[in-house]
Amino acid sequence: IPANGISCLWLAGQAEFDAVFQKTPPLMYQERMPPPVNLDGAVAFAIIYQGPSVPEMKVASVSVQGGVATVAYALNKPKQDGGTAVFAVPLIVVVKKVDLEKAGGATRVSFVENGKEVGTAKPQGK
Repeated sequence: IPANGISCLWLAGQAEFDAVFQKTPPLMYQERMPPPVNLDGAVAFAIIYQGPSVPEMKVASVSVQGGVATVAYALNKPKQDGGTAVFAVPLIVVVKKVDLEKAGGATRVSFVENGKEVGTAKPQGK
């Protein structure tokens, strides 16, 4: 777990996505699998919160300007209950590559939480 409890990712293909988000049913709900994500012709921008509570996240906007994709979202963290469990909660945004190119392209993604940048990511190897 990073010191700030946040991991920011730019996942450029299905293999990268599947390596991070493995198809595993939730622990308490073994009969349900997470919905499939198809990155054919798309990229995924993800931010993962790790900590003792499960935050609520909602995307406000996704934009591209000056070579930077920005994912703006609202986050509401419940009060920590002092338990010992650690949760990993992702916010995943899938963007078509053609839409990124139409907007001028991007070389990094910025994650803006409640109006403040909390992290960035670049494609692997770039």
